[in-house]
Amino acid sequence: MTCIKHISYRSCLYFAQLFLLVLTDVACAVYVDGEPHIPPENPILNTVDTGIEMLSPVPYASTSRSSILLEMHCPSGDRITLYGPGIKEEGSFVCRNSPVQVNVLLSADIGVKTIHISTSSNNAAHTIPVVRVDAELELPSFTQSKALFSSFCINCHSGSEAPIFSFDDLHSQEDFFAWLVRPGAPAQSPLYQSLQFADFDGIMPQYDQRWRSEFTYIIQTWIEQSHYVLPPDDPPDHQSDNTSLNVLSPQNYAAVVEQTISLEFECPLSQTVKIMGSGVAQSQMTICNQSPQSIALELSSGLGTKEIILNITDQENNAVSKVV
Repeated sequence: MTCIKHISYRSCLYFAQLFLLVLTDVACAVYVDGEPHIPPENPILNTVDTGIEMLSPVPYASTSRSSILLEMHCPSGDRITLYGPGIKEEGSFVCRNSPVQVNVLLSADIGVKTIHISTSSNNAAHTIPVVRVDAELELPSFTQSKALFSSFCINCHSGSEAPIFSFDDLHSQEDFFAWLVRPGAPAQSPLYQSLQFADFDGIMPQYDQRWRSEFTYIIQTWIEQSHYVLPPDDPPDHQSDNTSLNVLSPQNYAAVVEQTISLEFECPLSQTVKIMGSGVAQSQMTICNQSPQSIALELSSGLGTKEIILNITDQENNAVSKVV
C-alpha cells in the first residue's frame, strides 16, 4: 500500500490493518494474518464442539449456481478453513465478526458437495453437504434424493448381499419406477413407506438418528414431482399379439390394501391358464376366451410381498406378478 507523505509509518500500518479487516468482513474467503491453518487429515466430522454453528444453508439444500453462500457463527479470532471435495479451492479467513457470510465456489458437475469447516483452536471439523442441481439434466429433487441415498443408504443396500434391493442397480428415475417408486404417489411407493417420518411406521435408514424429517420431505417431493417428467405410457396393443401370457394390472410391486384384487392379463385364446403362487389364497384355472381378460383373485393372508404366477398348462410359459 502506498502511504500519504505526511502520515507516519505507524498510522500507515494502522490503516493497512483496517483495510484488511474490512476486506475480511466483505469477501470472507481470503487469506489474512499469515499462513492458513492446515486442517486435520482425519477430521472429526459433525461434532458439536467445533465452535461452528451453521445458520444456512440447511444440509442437502439444493443450488443451481456454481457457488453457494454459507452463513455461520464462528469463534472470534480463530482462523476458519474451508476445504473438501465439494469446493473448487480451499479458503481461509480469520473470524472477526460473527455471524459471518462466505461465498464458496463449488466443484463441477451436479450431485452432493461436501464442505468441511475447521477452526485453528481444535482438531474437529464441521461438515455441511449441499447439492448442486441442473434442471436441464434431471429433476433437482431427484438429484437431492440420490445424494441422501448415497449418504445414508448405500452402506447397507449395495452389493450382491444387499437386503431386498441394491442401489447399485438404480441410476435413473425409471430404475426406481420399476417397483420402489410409483410416480406421483409417495403413499403408494414402497421406498417412501419404509422411511422414518413418513407416517407408515418405517424405520429406514435403520438405526441412524441423523435422518431428519426434512430429508423424508425431499424424497416425498421428488416422488410427487416425478410424474411430470414421465413420458406418456403407450396403450397396450391387444390386437398385435394374443399368443403371449402377460399381466397387465396390477403393476409389479403395486401396493394394495384389499384382500381381493382384480387381475387383468393377456393370454393365448382357447388355452387354459392356471393361477397359483405363494401370494394366492387358492389356486384356480380359467380358459382364455378373450384377451385381455380379468378375474377377481383372493390374496393369501398377512402383509408383505405376494407372488402370483400365471401358467399355461402343459407349457413352460409363465407370467409372474408381485404385489405388496
